[in-house]
Amino acid sequence: FIQFLLLTGCRPSEAVGLTWEQIGTESIKFDRSITIVKGKPTPSEKSKTNRIRYFPIYDRLQELLRNCPRQGNLIFGVEQAPIDYLSFGHWWRTRVKTWKDSTPYSCRDTFICEQILAGVPPVVVAKWCDNSVRQIEQRYFKVLPSEFSPK
Repeated sequence: FIQFLLLTGCRPSEAVGLTWEQIGTESIKFDRSITIVKGKPTPSEKSKTNRIRYFPIYDRLQELLRNCPRQGNLIFGVEQAPIDYLSFGHWWRTRVKTWKDSTPYSCRDTFICEQILAGVPPVVVAKWCDNSVRQIEQRYFKVLPSEFSPK
């Protein structure tokens, strides 16, 4: 689950709700999520922004997906139930003590920063992550070394 978040930059709610039918041969279709409402996992047939996006499947991601056990339609579920994100968040906080305010959502931040550092154009990263270029420049360029800031 964590590797998937780091390899795609998707929102944790999108990964929790990810099904095998969303996995194509060349891309992942992000078009739904599972969020916690009143303490219960609640599926939504929409993403956070109500947009459908496709994320390319590259070798490392394909290998990860190939090694995920098939236990029903959810990729990251147990016995047809989605990951309990609240419990997972607690698990995360007890183990990731290096960054005080880190959450599983931080994997998204890491992915975006890594892509920018690798030279991927912000417009491409924005498309992959369902974000705006402006948001990426405002939020992420300020934490990167100055040579990566927009000119």
